[in-house]
Amino acid sequence: MTAQDKSIDGARRVIPLGNDGDTSLQTVADAEEAVIWSDRPAYIPFTVPYTLVGFIALFFITLLVFMIWHELYRKNIWDRGTLYVVSPFVLLMLSVAGGLVTRAIHRTLSWPKTVYACTISGIVLRKGIWLSDYTFIGYDKIIELTVTTSSFEKLLNRGTVGIYAGRYGNRHGRYGSYSQNVHDRLIAIRNPYEVAKKIRQEVRSARL
Repeated sequence: MTAQDKSIDGARRVIPLGNDGDTSLQTVADAEEAVIWSDRPAYIPFTVPYTLVGFIALFFITLLVFMIWHELYRKNIWDRGTLYVVSPFVLLMLSVAGGLVTRAIHRTLSWPKTVYACTISGIVLRKGIWLSDYTFIGYDKIIELTVTTSSFEKLLNRGTVGIYAGRYGNRHGRYGSYSQNVHDRLIAIRNPYEVAKKIRQEVRSARL
């Protein structure tokens, strides 16, 4: 039995977490821990939206930049003042496109290592590209659950469960570093409403 086809239905089953090869979660879980549910994100809704948006944005932004430079060249208004005005705008547009493409590439490369699981003690998320990053969320820490479905997810009967457990992370902005709430997500999983319901049951049990 692999991580992809463990169901949330029925009684809890003790399943060795090391028996599914690359999707093993034994790094952060006991060798034999009852797995309530596990799944991997569907490839298309996990990667395609970012890829489409990223490369479409790159195409149109590159086209816009080319038109601007061509118009300046045609009207022969190349001077220092014009460059001071146009250059920041061009760099901003290209940086936005580059960021979107980078996000798309990251999603595509990280998909093979991404796997989610619910055990008897909490939720495990594995991500990463070259190395695996593990996140463990205890049921007693969960504050908020959300369920969303994108257009791509609806086509494949998938959805995303958002989890907020009160964690904060540092981000770097224009005016320095600042703290921001960290929301973990189980992206493009099967039966998202049933999974969210099961997590809520475990959260209630953990707080009794």
